Amino acid sequence: VEFSYGGVIGDAEFFQTWLGENPEVQKAIIQDGATRCRGSRHFFRCMGYVKRSLFGATPPEDYGVWCVDRGLAASEDEVADWFIREAAEFVHNAKAHGPDSRAGVADKLCGNARLTRRFEGTLVALEEHSRLEEGLDSTPRPHPVPDDGRFDELRGWIRTNAVTLHGNECQPNVLHTLATAYLDGFADVRGETPGERMRYLLGPDDNLVGAAMTGLRGTITRTDLPEWTKVLQLAVEGRTHYLAYPFMVGLEESFRTTDVGDIQLSDSQMRLAVAIHFAVPRNRHLDGSEGPPRWLRDCLVHAPDTVADVWARCARVQLRKGETWLEDAHRLAREPEYAELARVASVPLLNAFPVRCAAGQLPILRSLLEAATSHGDRTQFLNLLETKLTYRSMNPGQRVYWLTAALFVRPETYGDRMEAYVSGKNRRVQRLVEMLDAAPRDSVEQWDATVLERLIRLIGPCSVAPPPGEIYSVTWPIQADRTLHGIIDRLAQDTSTAASRALETLAADDRLVSWRSLLLDRLHRQKSVSREAKYAHPGLEQVAAVLDNGRPASAADLCALTVDSLDRLSEKIRDGATSDWRQYWNVDRYNRSDRPKPENACRDALLSDLEQVLAPFGVESTKEAPYADDKQSDIRVSIPGNNVPIEIKRSCHRELWSAMHTQLIAKYTRDPGTDGYGIYLVFSFGKAEGCRPTPGSGPRPRSVQELEQALLATLTTAERRKISVCVIDVSKPGF
Repeated sequence: VEFSYGGVIGDAEFFQTWLGENPEVQKAIIQDGATRCRGSRHFFRCMGYVKRSLFGATPPEDYGVWCVDRGLAASEDEVADWFIREAAEFVHNAKAHGPDSRAGVADKLCGNARLTRRFEGTLVALEEHSRLEEGLDSTPRPHPVPDDGRFDELRGWIRTNAVTLHGNECQPNVLHTLATAYLDGFADVRGETPGERMRYLLGPDDNLVGAAMTGLRGTITRTDLPEWTKVLQLAVEGRTHYLAYPFMVGLEESFRTTDVGDIQLSDSQMRLAVAIHFAVPRNRHLDGSEGPPRWLRDCLVHAPDTVADVWARCARVQLRKGETWLEDAHRLAREPEYAELARVASVPLLNAFPVRCAAGQLPILRSLLEAATSHGDRTQFLNLLETKLTYRSMNPGQRVYWLTAALFVRPETYGDRMEAYVSGKNRRVQRLVEMLDAAPRDSVEQWDATVLERLIRLIGPCSVAPPPGEIYSVTWPIQADRTLHGIIDRLAQDTSTAASRALETLAADDRLVSWRSLLLDRLHRQKSVSREAKYAHPGLEQVAAVLDNGRPASAADLCALTVDSLDRLSEKIRDGATSDWRQYWNVDRYNRSDRPKPENACRDALLSDLEQVLAPFGVESTKEAPYADDKQSDIRVSIPGNNVPIEIKRSCHRELWSAMHTQLIAKYTRDPGTDGYGIYLVFSFGKAEGCRPTPGSGPRPRSVQELEQALLATLTTAERRKISVCVIDVSKPGF
């Protein structure tokens, strides 16, 4: 189970604290990990991954005793050894628990001599190592060496083989033991470096250590080296050839101590090295670097086809056996140091991938497809894509992966095929979401509005927003929700007309109703970005014409002119000698102002005056002008190529406080010709009976000016740059 804190995966500090406060969860994770790792060929490395998932949380107070109980109950020695080592490390690190912690563990182990020796030996080594690190040990020893006699028999065995080690004729099983220690393969051999581990195992005898290293270095030239195919066969059977590890150690030591150009590997040596590296499990990366080992980088320079051929053949055998892990496959696409290896091997590895695979092997396929998309030969990759997709026996999950990868490189060719295969099938949509997480950035940035719209339509109905709260399980529908947010944002960044139409179409799709508000918001943003991108500054002649009271040159000029005209009309309506405010009222039989006129009648009265004011500037004023989605604005003022919508409301309208956003901004200023400009006009009838002001969320405005400011306050800073508010006072004097 994965957890999220505040919607963000990977908050290490939170997990560390939370797990420290939930000791039983820690134990459950470790116990489950031990059960899962038990079937692994590299149990200790597998458990290392389990421990990392605890984020360094403080262990439970009874962790030492609990680990001993698990160790005593284990049926496999390696499982028992791991738990006993954990108990020893806990006792060593838990200073606050004092001697009682050690005594409690020792009491538990008193009936098992082997595990007691394991516990005491590990504890002695830890304490000795700590003294050396802290400078508290006056004995000038460069490495901690156990003094409990547990390695005496092995050292004697190595000593009897010293001559054959120097003569490069030592028995393979002796070399295997030494190489395993070098590679950190023994739980009770400690040390951070190969040298420290060899000293820990063989003791302070420099001659013995020297003989061991000489024998290991000479392995690469032995006459009894196996064929690489034999090593692969044994690895698939779960066995390791005795000379496999020694050969790799010898290769590493040779390249570490010699200039790369001075070493020339034969074809058989190269093939053997590649087979061991990619097929035989190992505990750690030999040279400790971030990229491939030096010998492999050298092989990529001199014989890239050999590397690709052997690795692909190893992968084919491993995958057919059902392996769910291929060494280094996950690094090919995402680690720059592996780019050259990805260029050489990604397409051959994909060619070797079986048409029918287990679900657990899909992560391997995803890594290889990502690597081929980013680094592989494009022509070879496209040919392979088409070939693979012709196989009818391919299982659905794998086919979705291949189709999605094809979408990365040829969206115009494979888009329809992918949609037809995935649409309406949740399990396939899940695989699509998984594969999209591996999409190379440069591919996504090249997708047009058609591809992005297609993906939103496929994924949207299956996505689920994260539940409220700080902690939740991350299911694939929640991951789909996150993926979709990114795709929608990418579409909103596209300034094309096609992107606008795509967002409008998606917002109207009833299958995406849960995404409608976000789509409308991104549509508004996209329109703004598009307008800014397409805006062309007026020429000098246009500017001069505007300054000379000529026709406006842009939507911004048109809006400014219209607002200024409305302000002057407002003053005339309110305070003019003709008392034009009466035009907005119905009268009784005595010609007295009686009731406010309906909104449309008010609009017609204003439009008559506005037309006369704007016509000399070459501006056309029309009512009920059409806009997107069959909507009509109350008034539209326009010049060729530009227009500004005016939305009108009476002060008593029930949507007075919302219409500016739900109508003017959401429906009318979307039109490309508006450049985002619009005017919200309100007729204020004061406290007239039948048209009292609609209350807002704040204090009731006491004047026309306060009403105008309250409406402006509902706009964001960005909206205020494009949206104007005009309130015309048509109330009876004294109201």
